[in-house]
Amino acid sequence: LKQHKHVMQNTANTASVDAQNSTRSTRLPMSTFYKNISDISEYYNIFETILGKGSFAEVRKAYHKPTGTHRAVKIIDKAALSRSEQLDIKNELSVLKRLNHPNIVKVYEFFENDKYLYIVMELLTGGELFDKINKARRFSEKKAAEYFYQILAGVHYLHKHHIVHRDLKPENILFDGDILKLIDFGTSKVFDGRKDMKRFKGTPFYIAPEVLRGKYTEKCDAWSCGVILYILLTGVPPFNGPNNQEIFDAVSDGIYSLALPEFKNVSNEAKNLIRKLLTYDCEERITIEEAVNDAWFRKIMVSRERILDNSVLKNIRQFNAKNKIQKAIYYFMVNHISSKDDEQRLI
Repeated sequence: LKQHKHVMQNTANTASVDAQNSTRSTRLPMSTFYKNISDISEYYNIFETILGKGSFAEVRKAYHKPTGTHRAVKIIDKAALSRSEQLDIKNELSVLKRLNHPNIVKVYEFFENDKYLYIVMELLTGGELFDKINKARRFSEKKAAEYFYQILAGVHYLHKHHIVHRDLKPENILFDGDILKLIDFGTSKVFDGRKDMKRFKGTPFYIAPEVLRGKYTEKCDAWSCGVILYILLTGVPPFNGPNNQEIFDAVSDGIYSLALPEFKNVSNEAKNLIRKLLTYDCEERITIEEAVNDAWFRKIMVSRERILDNSVLKNIRQFNAKNKIQKAIYYFMVNHISSKDDEQRLI
């Protein structure tokens, strides 16, 4: 418990400082991220071990010769990119170089040659959020609060600096020891609070209804966080369906249940936070800053530990396994199709 409090307190201190500075200049503190014009092999030995793979990129482990440390390198095949994907990568680079927060993956530098773009990041070896939960023998509401607070702290930092993630989901949240870090900023955007966003971005289970309507603000991230919290406490998504279209339809309806059997050991404060984050009207939905300061976090730290129903862990394991299978099938098909038009039909 002391260790859990220490993690939450450190994150809380960071979030508190962010909140105190929220009325000051929104200029971002620049990280040490820069473009290295040298050949990447002069500085790194890249291993064959693949840590992650997408339709046009893969992440490999690498050894940084000057410091003797290991890092992760995202290797992007430029020839496989469409024009819109190239814009997404450039957008990701412009966003990543601005970020400096303990709950956001650190990016050091990038290299480029005729064929590839290399983005060098810190190596996160703790695995995805749900992968670690899967290994647990039991899971408590207090542990869920500890994890969720760190997620909110990272998103709060983004929003304070006018950056919206737009694809928050458990697969984009990795562990570094006991610390959670947000990754994958390919869909992120620097937003103007006076202007709505319109481009369709997100993942079916976690996408906000206003994104489907084509007019939204940074509060789409708050909705995604509400979905993540719902799954953390029940193991099932609040909006579900046998295919993407039916999931989108469920999201558009915005109807979910807090009466599932899995909620029997969940506090009213936790359920109230879900309600606030999954408020259908985005104007009425709470901000991430309000979520970070929600009463649930203060109460849970002084409450006795509430072990969640055994079905929650079982549900999370099944949900996580199903998502991994679907992702593997998607990437297999993407890597064996003949055209970009075919790829678009898979999405």
